[in-house]
Parts: sequence; structure tokens; C-alpha cells
Amino acid sequence: VAFHAKLKNTIKDYKSDDKIAFGNVVLNEGNGYNNESGVFTAPSDGIYVFDWTILTYPGKIFHLDFMVNNKIAAITHNTLSRSSHTSVSSSVVVKLQKGDQAWLESHKSYVGQYAFGAWTYLSGFKL
Repeated sequence: VAFHAKLKNTIKDYKSDDKIAFGNVVLNEGNGYNNESGVFTAPSDGIYVFDWTILTYPGKIFHLDFMVNNKIAAITHNTLSRSSHTSVSSSVVVKLQKGDQAWLESHKSYVGQYAFGAWTYLSGFKL
């Protein structure tokens, strides 16, 4: 089980708690990732690794929560830079049961978030 997906388009003005759908799926072995909803559904029990990178525009932000079954498993925060693009990468290792769901969403109480399409991605695989 493994997937890799990138944003199709730049995200502008995302609201708090919006799920991020990575529409350009490069790999989806096991068909666990849904590019329309942005949700990964574990096709089998196991330990899974997820990693992501978000690139923002100068003067913009993007703060993320990695969610597993509606609970925060990891938080990513990028630093605001007025003069250059900033990126943030992170990863998490979680134990999932068949049917458990995981996704990235914009962090609570942050609005107006911005991410570049081609340089923003989410990947995951089962160990």
C-alpha cells in the first residue's frame, strides 16, 4: 500500500478545518487515497507512514493538522516570510486498522491560507 499525490491547483484562502484534496495522484497502490475528498482509507491493518510538504507564497501562511479518525495526530506550522517562499515538511507514523481514515486539513482558527500547487504534496505507505 502506497500513494503519492500533489495539488492540482494553488490553494487560496482556505478556511479553518478544510480538508485538503491532493487531486494529482501519481501513485495509488491499494487504492487507499481518494483524490476528490483528500481522505486516505486504510485497506488493511498496519503501521503507516505519511509525509507532506507545503510551499507558500511570500507573506502567506499554511498551518496543517494531520487527522486520523477526527483526532489530531500531527501539527505542522510554517513561518511567515515577507520576502521569500517558505516551505514546511513533516511526517507521522501511525497504527491504523482497516477502514481507519487519515487526511490533512487546515489548522483550526487560521483562514486565508495559501499553498502552491506543484510543490505541495502528500505521500503515505504501509510499513
